[in-house]
Amino acid sequence: MKNRISLGWAERELPESVNQDLTGFLDRPNPCEGKRDPLYARVLYLNDGRNHAVYVSVDMLGMGQALTERIRAASSHEHNIPPRAYTFAATHTHSAPPAVFLANRGVVDRDWNRELEQVILDVITDAVMGRTKRVRLRFAQTDAPGFTYSRRTHDSDGTPRKGKRSAKAGASPDSEIDTTLSVIVANDLRTGNPVAAMVHFPANPVFYRDNLSSADYPGRLVQKVNESVGRGFRSMFIQGPCGNINPLRLSANVDEDVERMSAGLAEKAIELIRDKNAGTYLVPKINARLRYDTLPWVTTDVDEDALEKLVLSPEDWTKADLNTQADHVWAKRVLVTRSRGWWIDGVRVPIGVTMFGELILVAAPGEIFSETIERLRAAHPDRMFIGVGHANDDVGYIPSTDAYTKGGLGLETMHRVYGYSNPVSPKAEEVILTTVEDVLNVGTMAIPEVK
Repeated sequence: MKNRISLGWAERELPESVNQDLTGFLDRPNPCEGKRDPLYARVLYLNDGRNHAVYVSVDMLGMGQALTERIRAASSHEHNIPPRAYTFAATHTHSAPPAVFLANRGVVDRDWNRELEQVILDVITDAVMGRTKRVRLRFAQTDAPGFTYSRRTHDSDGTPRKGKRSAKAGASPDSEIDTTLSVIVANDLRTGNPVAAMVHFPANPVFYRDNLSSADYPGRLVQKVNESVGRGFRSMFIQGPCGNINPLRLSANVDEDVERMSAGLAEKAIELIRDKNAGTYLVPKINARLRYDTLPWVTTDVDEDALEKLVLSPEDWTKADLNTQADHVWAKRVLVTRSRGWWIDGVRVPIGVTMFGELILVAAPGEIFSETIERLRAAHPDRMFIGVGHANDDVGYIPSTDAYTKGGLGLETMHRVYGYSNPVSPKAEEVILTTVEDVLNVGTMAIPEVK
């Protein structure tokens, strides 16, 4: 098959964050008072002569569906690119202004989000209109242990937890989680040199909790990769299935921990990017699909009387602690949305599937777990899969059936943070798997049951 893939690349800084609330943590001092490092929107545009893929990586915790759908529609109309070609992937940094509701964890500023929307539209235009490189795509992976831990079995310093969620004796902090680092590299078709890459790794960017905006470890990782490869090379970070996975904190100095993780991951990524023989060169064919389906709640029962009791009077609000205030914000939101008939049986979300030859990127609208992607790999050993979390929307946790069985991780409470009446059901995993099955059009997939 003749290689006709052309590449466009662009990046722009996000709007100024100073005086905006930062999201991610309940106990964060707000508003933002400065910038630790830049927040970016980055776009990789690929065209195989007939089909398109527009991958947008944004240094945000998450982006709501209303925002991404507006951008999708406007850009699709402007550039005559099908809406299904677009994927909006948040890096999930916990040190950026909010573009999705989180209870008492920063106010979503509509004016700032309108500026954000325009920045993303502009950077997409930059990438689409500026494509100049004919490239070959290559996919490579390596193991990157020692940087992360399972929140279910260990504490942030790597010590095993005690009690029912304790680790097996002698188990390492990352023994139960995915530690794979992946790269999708675009090599110049003429020179063979790498010109751009997507760097993919699963871990929540939760190092910083102060009032400075930051892209956290993904931003530092991208910077190191770009500087090391040089010659105009550009990369973006794509968040993986980071459910259950946090970065290790091995020192008392958070900057040292960020440096250790970003430098260590960058070293591994750079090795894969520079080695033209690493991994697999992909068939030069692009196929992007987007489906909408409903992720069901674990139950549709809601005690509205109990919710009413959580609503505070103005005088009680000032006396309440942060958790009580968060319960108030959550209760009011659920009461309002239910009165409007929203999200009664579940939440309707976009699920993206982008195929670069044999490689399949599954974009989920929240925090998915690696077990979900492992089930796809087991069912299709002749295909390669990576999961993209917090993409096109963000509804919080979308746990695997296995994660529900093991418990913990706030599975029963995280829906409150995102403003929903109930947790997402374990059946949500099947919704995602079935969507991928339909897109791949391979008939009945033999998805292995969870043992």
